[in-house]
Amino acid sequence: MRAIENGNKSVEAGVSLAAQASRTMDEILELASSTDQHVKSIVTAMTRIAENSAEAAKAVEQLAAFAEESTAATEEVATSAGHVENVVRSVGRAAQDNAAGAEQISASSQEIGASAQQMAESARELAVMAQELRKMVAHFQV
Repeated sequence: MRAIENGNKSVEAGVSLAAQASRTMDEILELASSTDQHVKSIVTAMTRIAENSAEAAKAVEQLAAFAEESTAATEEVATSAGHVENVVRSVGRAAQDNAAGAEQISASSQEIGASAQQMAESARELAVMAQELRKMVAHFQV
């Protein structure tokens, strides 16, 4: 009789643990799904940032090209205006520096986008693992 009671208690404890494990798996699935949605939002935002950075880099490159053309024209027209020439060259160098900075920002944005995509993949894998664990726990439920 006592063995039956002990057996019943063990079964009840097992059922309680299985129920708790099921709730935990549900929470993990919810968190994984939420994380996946957040990562997708981040990827979308980072893609937009990368696109905007590329456009900004292109505009800065055009500005640098314009500055270089202006420098050449200034040298031909006003060889005696050395001060103006120096200012235009400084602007050209600044524009080139800005173009290089914009290219670095664009590259960083692309790296962040790639990292966000990796996070999204990890979140999806976690969701799959949680689903598999949930199935395993379901086998132990009475």
